[in-house]
Amino acid sequence: MTMIGDIGWSRFYHLGDEAMTEFALDALRARADVEITLIAGEPEYAAKMYGVDAVSRIGFKRDRPPNITRMRTILDYAESGGEKGGLAADDPAIRVIETVRNSDAVLIAGGGNLNSMFAQHIFERATLAKLARIFDKPYALTSQTLGPLIYDEDRGIVHDLLAEAEFVGTRESYTTQLARAGCRRREDPSPGRRCVLTHCR
Repeated sequence: MTMIGDIGWSRFYHLGDEAMTEFALDALRARADVEITLIAGEPEYAAKMYGVDAVSRIGFKRDRPPNITRMRTILDYAESGGEKGGLAADDPAIRVIETVRNSDAVLIAGGGNLNSMFAQHIFERATLAKLARIFDKPYALTSQTLGPLIYDEDRGIVHDLLAEAEFVGTRESYTTQLARAGCRRREDPSPGRRCVLTHCR
């Protein structure tokens, strides 16, 4: 399984984000014998801290125009098997693409990162979800806070991220309402393809 959380920095430790990732890791391990690869800020540090394999983030910025271009480049590369997209050989996105390709599922662990103040996190997670869909891998989100600031130009990306998720875990009623609106965008009405919402109280 591939998992991303806002974690893995040697000089910065956010207790809440780290705790949500650690809980997700513990919950998965309690349920199954699963190999997990973390996508982290500093993969070597994260691997040592959590005892799992880790790779670097894809890498996005706060500016939306270059983020949109980079997302499209990465998806073209993944869809074409590396024949399109023009990623440099040392681009960290290639490791993430291969990690998702070789995984059974993707988990986007909790945090308050789906917020327009941190556009780079929105694009990181949205691209990861799109990669999962390219390779026909299920993905889910846990312990999420959406917004409260989501610009109109980001709203479609966030809704698309939620609409195809197998499961969305939320942390407060406001996020549950936004997530429900996103989940309603799913066109496939079959029970096996319906987004499940859970509100953690």
